[in-house]
Amino acid sequence: MIKRNPEKQLRIYHGPWNIGGVGRYLADWQREKGAISDFITYEDWTHRQNHHINLQLSKHNLFKRISTRLLFLLFCIVHYDIYFFYFGITLLPGNIDLPILRLFRKKLIMVYCGSDIRIIDVERKRNPYSDLLKISVDHPKFDSRKKFKMRWHRIWVHRVIAIRNLYEYAKCVFKEKEIIKEIWVNNSLDINEYIPQRYETRDVPVLVHAPSEPMIKGTKYVEKAIEKLKAEGYKFEYRRVQNLPNYIAQKIYRDEADIIIDQFLVGGVGSLAFEGMYYGKPVVGYLLSSIEKEFCPDIPLVNATIDTLKDKLAWLINNPEERVRLGQEGRKFVEKYCDRDVINQKIWKICQQL
Repeated sequence: MIKRNPEKQLRIYHGPWNIGGVGRYLADWQREKGAISDFITYEDWTHRQNHHINLQLSKHNLFKRISTRLLFLLFCIVHYDIYFFYFGITLLPGNIDLPILRLFRKKLIMVYCGSDIRIIDVERKRNPYSDLLKISVDHPKFDSRKKFKMRWHRIWVHRVIAIRNLYEYAKCVFKEKEIIKEIWVNNSLDINEYIPQRYETRDVPVLVHAPSEPMIKGTKYVEKAIEKLKAEGYKFEYRRVQNLPNYIAQKIYRDEADIIIDQFLVGGVGSLAFEGMYYGKPVVGYLLSSIEKEFCPDIPLVNATIDTLKDKLAWLINNPEERVRLGQEGRKFVEKYCDRDVINQKIWKICQQL
């Protein structure tokens, strides 16, 4: 049950999709500031499962799903003034609730997260591995649909957040001044809760790869590199972490991992990379040079492609002192760019302005 305090100033909704748990992180901080702020999802298929309330729509028949969404829309209109939507998903199918919410003078913020606006035509111009991304909605046949969705959003939403590699996709529709690109809200974790257990590293390192979507993250290329390293006699352990509760996955990153292996088809830094850095782990991933130059020139990422991954992993396996150094630098990096209070203060200011 959600407790209400009518004296609280801001009334904020987060949802209805859980991407990386960001809605809960923002909502909890906003509650600490005295707001009513709730993260209520329709489903929670992610491993984080950190919603305040999960309506679990998939467990109901079609009629119940439709009626629940309509009733929930009415509930939200009564109880909230500011809305944070994630992954391009809103309260009703096709985002048809956006004009209804605007009619009631609600303030709307869209937080883009990845495949929701990934335009393959943009990727082709900057990413040599873009042809390997023709997977599910990451396919050029969906480009026009995603642009149409963003055009619809542009009519109704007050703010759009599209960080790092997502910025170029959003620019296909939005003007540059309309996009918030500098607030890394997708990677806002509590520094004090994600404390490194150790900076030491094992003689036989444990390599951890945790793909939310193996085909998009390039998992088959990761495991090809792993097999080649084994065949060449390198000493290490490999763990693929998937479909585990978040608290178990986090314990593995913190206590067991010596090297974190991120993603290799999309040229951006994933949530796993940041989580690894929070725990002081060296991270290997694929970051486009243009993104690195503009957004994070000092990131201590071991930048690798699917063609160089084996050699970069071999270098890390052979150099334990570099693993320790990179882990320490990664922790400093997230303290600088991903501090929960700094990011949330910026988001709080936007809410107050709205």
